[in-house]
Amino acid sequence: LGDAVTLAGEGMLARCFQHETDHLDGILFTDRLEGEDRKEALRSIRNANYDAITERTTTKRAKTVGSSFGGASSVGGSFGGGATL
Repeated sequence: LGDAVTLAGEGMLARCFQHETDHLDGILFTDRLEGEDRKEALRSIRNANYDAITERTTTKRAKTVGSSFGGASSVGGSFGGGATL
C-alpha cells in the first residue's frame, strides 16, 4: 500500500473514480447492478457470442493501449489472455 490519496470529482469524473476504485477493491460493474439489469448483463456475458462481440473493442484497444510491461498489449491484454512481454 502507498500513501493515501484524496480526489474530488463530480458527474462523470466521480463515476470514473468510483469505477477505478471498485477495480482496486475487487468489485465489478455487474456487482453494482440490481434486479433485471443485473440478470440481463450476466445473461449477455454468458452469451456464446460474448468473445466475438467484444473482440472488435479488444483488438482496437490493444493497438492503442500500452502494456504495463512496455510496448503494446496483445489481443486480450492483461484483462483476458496475458500481456505481451
